[in-house]
Amino acid sequence: MKIAGGLLASLQKGSSIVYEQAFVNNEVWLPTYVERTWSAFLLVKGFKGSVVTRYSDYKRFNVETLSTIAKPKGAAEAPADPPTKP
Repeated sequence: MKIAGGLLASLQKGSSIVYEQAFVNNEVWLPTYVERTWSAFLLVKGFKGSVVTRYSDYKRFNVETLSTIAKPKGAAEAPADPPTKP
């Protein structure tokens, strides 16, 4: 991949991303492992790097929500019966 035609930066061959998932609690797929390795050339200097991230110890939690709808402040009272069509 090149940025500004390779003049500003370019991502070199051999760069990769590894992404692993697991089915947690028989409910949802969640990430367990991500590894990013790159080799890039930025302006006049080359860079290499690698980052490994592991995810674990997922916990399930429950949330209760109560929603109420109130009249807007300053709203006039609505008529008891809607008007009928003639």
